[in-house]
Amino acid sequence: MNAENDLEFTRLLEPEMVVETRDPEAAYSALQMFATSLALCTFSMLYAYSDNVGANPAPIALRVRWSFAQNENRIDEIEVAIHWPGLPDSRRLAAERAAGLCTLHRTLEHLPHVTTHLNA
Repeated sequence: MNAENDLEFTRLLEPEMVVETRDPEAAYSALQMFATSLALCTFSMLYAYSDNVGANPAPIALRVRWSFAQNENRIDEIEVAIHWPGLPDSRRLAAERAAGLCTLHRTLEHLPHVTTHLNA
């Protein structure tokens, strides 16, 4: 965690995820979990893409940053930056397209209807 709205993901092939923070006061909350889910979903698409083209997915790192809409209690912008050393330039656009196919990315582009109710 670089900040409450800025997360970096490395060593994505490791069996366990470790959360490290530069700010001892920072808490790993629901918003960080949301960003983590988006990063892991994106990585799963990049991993599948790497298998199709014979690229090494091990060095992939992702950075997810977001900002909040003023006075609306919601996120208004999310950026997922992909760092993939060793990926040939000729594969970059296809890798970006593959990353954009993750289920969470597509869901955010086409918002679902959400209902909330209290069970009796």
